[in-house]
Amino acid sequence: MEEDKKIRVAITHGDTNGIGYEVILKTFADPEMLELCTPIIYGSPKVAAYHKKLLGLNTQFSIIDRAEEAKDGRLNMLATFDEEVKVDFGEPSTMAGEAALKALDRAMTDFRSELYDVLVTAPINKKNIQSNLFHFHGHTEYIEECVGEGHKALMILTNGSLRVALVTTHLAIKDVAAAITKERIVEKATIRWWLRYSSGKQARFPHLQSPHCRPRPQSPCRRPWRDGRRGADRHQSRHRRVG
Repeated sequence: MEEDKKIRVAITHGDTNGIGYEVILKTFADPEMLELCTPIIYGSPKVAAYHKKLLGLNTQFSIIDRAEEAKDGRLNMLATFDEEVKVDFGEPSTMAGEAALKALDRAMTDFRSELYDVLVTAPINKKNIQSNLFHFHGHTEYIEECVGEGHKALMILTNGSLRVALVTTHLAIKDVAAAITKERIVEKATIRWWLRYSSGKQARFPHLQSPHCRPRPQSPCRRPWRDGRRGADRHQSRHRRVG
């Protein structure tokens, strides 16, 4: 990456009835955040505008159709669907789960095309997102299946001075002890070693060649991204400011 080029950060909007948009809009209300990176929000301009109005925020964003259109110094909103989505704060709904998945699907497609550098995911509701297209415990397993190319992901909790790699994820406390095995500890420790070894050389985890990573059949989520737009409207480049 060129030294003067800002990091392109993709952010999926998560559950549309959750706190995703509040966190995103409040974060980028600070102009200094746009000096650190170029954010690309994968979501819905309509839903974002609704959250913005209800929360009384003044955060400005520009609507784009493709990640390639993202501009530095702006909060770029990439529209992943056009359908109307009813927003009921704090209420789980199938519609909210579908909206979260559409954003994730588009983000995974763009990841494989290397259109951004880092992916940040706003919270999803792990129940209402479930469908025949999403049958994972959470983001970690979904992303591993979509772009891992057979390699394993590793969840790490970190702050400025501490890093904790997890042997088990998304399990009830009562099930953790039985799930911790020698084989699983070795597998996770091996991935952690490769992450450290590859730091600064291979930041994109699918390229890590751990001996404990096995190829798997092509994932069902490796499908071309689709949306409801038609004809030229789908590909038309536009930058318009909302708010």
